[in-house]
Amino acid sequence: MVINLAQLEVFLLILARIIGMFIQAPVLSIKIIPPWIKLGLCVWIAGALWFVIPFPGELPTTTFGLVLAILNELLIGYLMGFVASLIFEAVRASGDIIDLQMGLSIAQVVSPMTGGVVSVVGQLTFIIALGAFCVMDGHQMILSALHQSFRALPLGVPVNIFSSSLTLQLISLGSAIWAIAVQL
Repeated sequence: MVINLAQLEVFLLILARIIGMFIQAPVLSIKIIPPWIKLGLCVWIAGALWFVIPFPGELPTTTFGLVLAILNELLIGYLMGFVASLIFEAVRASGDIIDLQMGLSIAQVVSPMTGGVVSVVGQLTFIIALGAFCVMDGHQMILSALHQSFRALPLGVPVNIFSSSLTLQLISLGSAIWAIAVQL
């Protein structure tokens, strides 16, 4: 198989969106997993999606354009992961409120998953929610949503910040991300 420059650019754009998702997604961003394993998994998933993602009609022609397209895809993946992680942060916050009501708010631990200081009940509710998420195949739903995101937001389509229709573009981008998050 001969790989040309256009195919390599498509692979890099797919990889950028996946890496953005891995930075923030609930199960995939756990700090316990070594970074080289995450990177290997990102490359493997990008290789699998490389054959099923539709080839964009127009790719950036300059290096600067390619860097902007990669940053755009990274941002899209990060936002998708952020929206998915909001649910878990709400669960953790509810555990913090329960902790406060119980009078245990002074007892805090360092979470190995996030690297931050959390309350005991907040960490417990987070772990229970994470376990329920994995039992319900939530990690597979994240990967499915990632695949569907390439239909909703095609590769290489930049968000034009200088146009007068910026608000409409942001609304359409936000609605696509929220639709994917609701599916999760």
